[in-house]
Amino acid sequence: MLSMRAARWPGITAAAVALLLAGAVAPAAPDSQGAAIIARVKAYHGELKDMSAVMNVEHENDDALSDISHDFAEFVKFGFRKLKYYYKSPDKVRMESTATFFHFLKGISIRNGNRKDIYVPAFHIHKVVDVTGQENKKETALDFGVITGDIWDHYDVWFIRSEKDKDGDVYLLGLRPSNEPHGGTMIARLDAKTLKVLERARYNGDGVLQQREVFSKWVHALPHVWIPTLIEMYNNQGKLGGDLVYSKVEVNTGLDDKLFH
Repeated sequence: MLSMRAARWPGITAAAVALLLAGAVAPAAPDSQGAAIIARVKAYHGELKDMSAVMNVEHENDDALSDISHDFAEFVKFGFRKLKYYYKSPDKVRMESTATFFHFLKGISIRNGNRKDIYVPAFHIHKVVDVTGQENKKETALDFGVITGDIWDHYDVWFIRSEKDKDGDVYLLGLRPSNEPHGGTMIARLDAKTLKVLERARYNGDGVLQQREVFSKWVHALPHVWIPTLIEMYNNQGKLGGDLVYSKVEVNTGLDDKLFH
């Protein structure tokens, strides 16, 4: 049964969400309007070419965080709660951190296309993972609330509907990996005026909610790009797994590709 958290948006019942995820309900708006909105999202968010920031993990709940991402939860358990984060469009992500208590312990995770490298220099660990075709294991710009980069290369993105809720006029977009037509789906809620992402929810292939992120406290980084500095992560039971708090956000500085090797 679809989680009751799936009925988060006014006007969408659990059954309706299940149908939307299955693709059985046509968008309420004409296809041309939906296509125009998708094109505007792609153009607006595409202004972001690269980003760096400091990310702090706060108020973490180990059990709930493990439900959201076991790998990330283990990373936090080792004391990696403050990370330097780098993103370069379309498909490069680097995260590095020094453990809070054991300062000799440094962890580095890099995604460059379909390859992920994980380093723990103190233990001479270098693990290489091939994530080809595994979109759910690839970090993307949507993790920090921007729909750009390889999202457009590897996901089908469609307009679901527009509606009003406590945030005002909002759009709902669906996203599903192109190579997994029957796999999991994400639904993103966007402010209709600015197109900033307010929330993302992940569902499995059966339409059951897996996790949810709520974005807030944005910085207006580029003319049409808003980057949240607070991301609240919830598991499939609606329990807070932790907050990601961003600071020292810098965009379009021309990050060197050497950072991602």
